Amino acid sequence: MLKNLALSLDGTFLFNYEFTSDIFNEQVNDNVTGFRVWGGVDIAFCVLDIDPISS
Repeated sequence: MLKNLALSLDGTFLFNYEFTSDIFNEQVNDNVTGFRVWGGVDIAFCVLDIDPISS
C-alpha cells in the first residue's frame, strides 16, 4: 500500500498511499491518519517514535 516517502521533518512523515477505499479523516491505525485531498490524491500523516537516520 505504501508507495513512497514524500516528506520527513521533525519525526513527522508524509507518505503517498494507495487506499483500497475512500478515506477521509479516518484512523488507518494507531500511528497513521489518512485522508483524501483535492485532485483525488491520497496522503497519510504518520508520526513515528524512531530515528529515521539510524533506522
